[in-house]
Amino acid sequence: MRPANDAQDVEACVDEHGHTWRLPLKFLPFVFKHLRATWVRTGSTVISMALCVFMFCTLQSAVARLNRAVETRSPKRLMVKNAVSPMIVLPLSYAEQIRRVPGVVRVAALGLFGGLLPARKEDVGDESGPNWTNAFNNVAIDAEPYFAMNPELVIAPDQFRGFMEDLRGCVIGRSLAKRYGWNIGDRVFLESIAPLYRKPSGPF
Repeated sequence: MRPANDAQDVEACVDEHGHTWRLPLKFLPFVFKHLRATWVRTGSTVISMALCVFMFCTLQSAVARLNRAVETRSPKRLMVKNAVSPMIVLPLSYAEQIRRVPGVVRVAALGLFGGLLPARKEDVGDESGPNWTNAFNNVAIDAEPYFAMNPELVIAPDQFRGFMEDLRGCVIGRSLAKRYGWNIGDRVFLESIAPLYRKPSGPF
């Protein structure tokens, strides 16, 4: 028999609290041999763990993004939408009924615009379809009450006046403008997500 403290069998390590731990290194070759012998199970285990880590990180990122969206919104605002689908707009006559509800101060209409950047540039006669890889959210709003109800959306007074005076105007965020290299005064061509409403000769 060999002594238990043989350097070939065990390795001692000391943790930050001064405790000594002995690691039976003689079993490591057997562990590696077993892993190589059952490579299908080993590979599936590694892939499963990697997939779990990926899904966890992805879901946490999505939850964090949703939490940021909720934290930047006021709890005093409520959204009323069609019970069937957000794509089905409510009649504008409902606005007056909502205004009569006790506690309601303002009402602003908002609808999905449904525009996509096409694969072609404006005034170029390319018949390519919309570019779904560059999709971003765009909505049509009742501007004055909507901005009054969303004070976190800050816009320069002169730019807001220009937006209100131009029926084709739009307001975009800094990150979106930086992404596409847009500047104030640029013209952006959008196509409808519905093929029935697309016009090869002009916007939307």
